[in-house]
Amino acid sequence: MQLYINDDKQVVLKSDNTDIHTIIDDVLPPVLKGKRVKSEDIEEFFYRLHIALAPPGLFDGVNNATKDSPANVTIPPIDEGHYFLLENGVFQHERVRDLVKAVAMRWHKPPPPGFIWNIITRPDDYGQLEPILERLDIPEPQSDMLDFVNIMMPPEYQNGKAMTSENADEMVQVIMRWVLREPPANAKEADKAIMKRDLMDLGLRGITGELDKRRAKLAAQYIWSADAGEPSYAKLKIWLNAQDSKDMKTAQAKTKTAQKKKKMQRKQRKLGRKRR
Repeated sequence: MQLYINDDKQVVLKSDNTDIHTIIDDVLPPVLKGKRVKSEDIEEFFYRLHIALAPPGLFDGVNNATKDSPANVTIPPIDEGHYFLLENGVFQHERVRDLVKAVAMRWHKPPPPGFIWNIITRPDDYGQLEPILERLDIPEPQSDMLDFVNIMMPPEYQNGKAMTSENADEMVQVIMRWVLREPPANAKEADKAIMKRDLMDLGLRGITGELDKRRAKLAAQYIWSADAGEPSYAKLKIWLNAQDSKDMKTAQAKTKTAQKKKKMQRKQRKLGRKRR
């Protein structure tokens, strides 16, 4: 998308794919509105908008970069297809404005790349976007965090084995290496917004941030199993997706069995009526 200020001093976004223009001036932070904005400020916002709407993995190569071998990071254009900005041939101006408003809400602390991308997976998800972003800075309830830790800890500690502070630190670090794409060297330094994004991507938290206890227990069983091997976010995601496929096949099989049973019952009722 391209950005400019129109003749009425309003900030406007122009779609690259459709050449359609959307006024976004009224959903920007006050300091960035066209009548008072400095060009460098609006350019910075535009840059942050693209980063916030980028898919996950934008900065994957940065961790291994060095001064002599820096990472090349290309900020991609806004994916209008992923964000459903054209539907049934009609350009969705309000969705553009919702995306801008979502980043404007957190102008000084934008959500990390991939966070908004993972929220918007279908058009109806736009209704959840603002409430989820409002919750980002709200601390998780203590009971919720305790539930997560209790569910994710190794079986021996769930069965009564005493845990030292050293054991606890080691356990948390291992869990972080499983549930975060880029785990920090010290678990206490984990960014809460990034952690929420990754847990939502794994399905361990729902679209509004609530803990999925059933899925967390499933993940814990795998993490501490003999077959798990070295911690890997990608490996855990693949395994969880495989369980989803199994569950879907099981559900489909149960549905088919129920349908056959109903069909057989209908046939038996018809035969019963004929015998009368």
